Amino acid sequence: MSDIVPGVATYDISDHLPIFMILKKVEPKQAFKDYKVRNMKCFQAQTVIVDSEEQLLSNLDFVNHTSMNSQMILLNQTFHAVLEVHAPIYSASSKQKKLLRKPWSTTQTCNLSKRKNKMYSKGWSSKDSQDYVIYKQYKNCRKRAFFVVSHSWNFLVPCV
Repeated sequence: MSDIVPGVATYDISDHLPIFMILKKVEPKQAFKDYKVRNMKCFQAQTVIVDSEEQLLSNLDFVNHTSMNSQMILLNQTFHAVLEVHAPIYSASSKQKKLLRKPWSTTQTCNLSKRKNKMYSKGWSSKDSQDYVIYKQYKNCRKRAFFVVSHSWNFLVPCV
């Protein structure tokens, strides 16, 4: 009931004051996003070129003058079919999903976080104030590095 705000309107033409109620609109939560990743482990450019050439020669029709749009659609379908064979799409693992939510995150930044966590456990378990001070300094340094990387990423991403 905290979303409802009652009140009385004091500006009205007649001598009767209308009573009103404002309902706050709550934005719905975003739906679960299923991240997909293309498996590039077995990808070889030469075999993709050979397969796509074979598919295109068998599918494209150069004799009959069909429309350019239908030829482009056929080219697109052929390319995706060959790509699906050589680099299939699969659902990302939980670790990959976590990394895909932060595209600026790299192995170096992940290593910084791991090191920070190790320094925290060492500083907490040793009860030495000097270890904890070193941990706090490193945490602030890592935080600044993440801030710079994430903000520079936003400037590097092209607006399409």
